[in-house]
Amino acid sequence: MLKSYFRIGLRNLLKEKGYSFIKITGLAFGLSVSMIIFLYVKEDLSFDAFNKNYKNIVRLLTIDSAEGVSSKLVGVTQPRLGPAADEELPEVVKSVRFTGGGRYDLSYEGNALKCEAAYRVDPSVFDVFDIKILKGATSGILDNPGSIAITESLAKKIFGEKDPIGQTVKLNLTTDLFVTAVLEDRPKNSHLQFDLLHSLVPGQNEDGLRQALNTWQGIFCNTYLLLDKPADIVSLNTKLQAISKKNNAFQFFTPVAQPLEDVHLKSKEILFEANANKSDTLNVYVLSIIAVLILVLAVVNFMNLVTAKSAGRAKEVGMRKVIGAVRAQLIGQHLTESIIVTSLAMIIAFALTYLSIPFLNSAYQRFADPSMLLTPQSLLIVIILVAVVGVLAGIYPAFVLSSFKPIVVLKGSFKNSGSGIQLRKALVILQFTISIALMVGTGIVYQQMQFIYSTNLGYSRDQIISVQQSGSAVGRAKTLKTELLRNPNIVAAGTSSSRIGQQLGRTDIVPEGWDAKSNFIVSIMTADESFIPTMDMKMAEGRNFSLAYDDSLSTVINEEMVRLLKWNDPVGKKISLQSGPDPTDRTGYTVIGVVKDFHLPPSGTSSNPCSCFTMRTMERCRSK
Repeated sequence: MLKSYFRIGLRNLLKEKGYSFIKITGLAFGLSVSMIIFLYVKEDLSFDAFNKNYKNIVRLLTIDSAEGVSSKLVGVTQPRLGPAADEELPEVVKSVRFTGGGRYDLSYEGNALKCEAAYRVDPSVFDVFDIKILKGATSGILDNPGSIAITESLAKKIFGEKDPIGQTVKLNLTTDLFVTAVLEDRPKNSHLQFDLLHSLVPGQNEDGLRQALNTWQGIFCNTYLLLDKPADIVSLNTKLQAISKKNNAFQFFTPVAQPLEDVHLKSKEILFEANANKSDTLNVYVLSIIAVLILVLAVVNFMNLVTAKSAGRAKEVGMRKVIGAVRAQLIGQHLTESIIVTSLAMIIAFALTYLSIPFLNSAYQRFADPSMLLTPQSLLIVIILVAVVGVLAGIYPAFVLSSFKPIVVLKGSFKNSGSGIQLRKALVILQFTISIALMVGTGIVYQQMQFIYSTNLGYSRDQIISVQQSGSAVGRAKTLKTELLRNPNIVAAGTSSSRIGQQLGRTDIVPEGWDAKSNFIVSIMTADESFIPTMDMKMAEGRNFSLAYDDSLSTVINEEMVRLLKWNDPVGKKISLQSGPDPTDRTGYTVIGVVKDFHLPPSGTSSNPCSCFTMRTMERCRSK
């Protein structure tokens, strides 16, 4: 009997090819889009889960309560906090600290190359995280100063087919680094992405680092703890804060813990963190809702087509009943046909998904893996989905048409059936409602993106080229600037310590008129006299840096900082910055001007954090 159902169902599909094509492809596209979104949601939810101690690892954060900061939660902690927790808390198995995360300028046998992501890290990193070692020692990899472990990709980039173990590379042409291990490239669903791990054990000439790693008076380390069981966050926070207080850390730095499973999706407002490609839980919810709506839309569209066509098959049902078909057989026939169509649509959807994912991954810098659709769990979901969609789409003709008496159906009374008309009306209303909701949502997102691209940022992005320099090249920035200005197509050039677009560091200050114990934290960039005009920033009052004056101890601040400090006449006021290892070693800078507020790009920063510029000299230029 089932074989007969399939044969008749396929015959009906081939009989009306146009109708069948529209019905199958419409459902296939809806299923494919839903599957693609499912893969990207799955990608977001998979971050860091490959670590066997995934549930037992926490990251330490700091609540920064100082005035002037744009975000109160930062991803760096006091450097001594991790080791102290390891020593004092029985539930802590290991701690590990990361610093850096930026570019290393390396050289080997006279060849210069760049490592894009390098961290200095405690040797215990291999005890906390799952990092596969491909070559070299299996223990003590980073125990000695200057030892490094590099990824397989970086090893091939530096050494080619030569064995990297035991080789020496130079950092900034001066510091020897010794390769002790080759590591597997980081999984793309790891929030920690690196090419090189450099031992955080200080060398003979690194007394400053040795001192910094033992301080409680600043924050600069990304710290992780491996616990003996999943964390009780409230209890752990209390203990961490007690340790911090006992060691006389600044009161406005409050340590808190964050489970590793929350790092990727729940770090939107966190600054100064090691977190590649971070997303947001809200994105997961929104994408999931969109996937469900698109799936419902596709199913409803499929049901509309089936029910619209069902009236034309009413006489077929009547004839079958006349020649002896029972209701169960009619129901089975219609449901089988519907499931055949759904199965064909699902096969096409799989093909569309596999073809689309590589292009989408490349366009959006994602790494969704379509093979996840072939896992037993995913295949079970697909089978259930096919069955549910097939039954939903076929249930109306199967049960409603098969319930009519043959003589009524053959007379055509079904065409005026109130139940048929009402169902189609309801489905059409639902279909249009979902379509309108998706179009309105798309329009809102488009308008938001247009606003982002067209809003006045307080500086110009057009015709600006940034040239990042590091190491010894920084000292030649002035020479480069002079040579650039010889080009008639370059109308301005300026230098700064950071590019606008990068996350700025934060420094505590003591402003004139405020107590020395006041907790003010601001973002600082050093720049030359040409930077502000090159970026087309506007002065609100006072003047810019100038070579006609000695501005070595001058500063330019923004309007937000004026509002924070409640200064009515800011020009001429003094701001003291720490200039020595002791917090009391401070140098006063005189405010010579106020620049209009400028908006920094996302990264958890607010649009106008308190900022100031000091004089220094990385090049950026404006071309005609």
